[in-house]
Amino acid sequence: MVRMAVPVVALTGMMVFVFCGTARADLDFSDGAWRLELRTMGGIHQGARDRSGDTVTVLGIDYEVPATRHGTLGLRLLPIFAYDPTEEGDPIFGAGLGLSARLYARGESYRGFFAEAECNTLFHRERIPANSSNMNFLLGFGAGYQFDGHLGVILRYQHISNGSLGHRNAGANAVGLGLSFRF
Repeated sequence: MVRMAVPVVALTGMMVFVFCGTARADLDFSDGAWRLELRTMGGIHQGARDRSGDTVTVLGIDYEVPATRHGTLGLRLLPIFAYDPTEEGDPIFGAGLGLSARLYARGESYRGFFAEAECNTLFHRERIPANSSNMNFLLGFGAGYQFDGHLGVILRYQHISNGSLGHRNAGANAVGLGLSFRF
């Protein structure tokens, strides 16, 4: 439970920092932009469960809306979620949806270096090994760079957990890269 608290606190802290007292009065969803991101990640050994051979691949579709001079909020759809537990069974496929928040170094252009936090809910038919739920939460944060054109890159950490909704909750942590295209 403590491991899950770190990304939740990071997301909450980032949202408070970005949006407290600096929200745009003219928040308009038509000012937003779509982003397609493909990320691939490798599991890491953390805690009692070794996930170092596992891989996670996610395709995300975001609609990112400017909310402050430096910050955006995003609605996120994860139509493809694939978790390969390598030595413990077949790959697990699913989908999800959630929210993201970004803080950009270059105000109002929403380009350059950024920090991101995300909170998503995942749904999948098969179960992640040592996890007794078909619904999990994908929490994460990262740092990246949005180029002046359409491309962006991000280095991210994520934690997958059922939040103790099931009787077994061996979370999965991963680190990896994402490549995005904004349009």
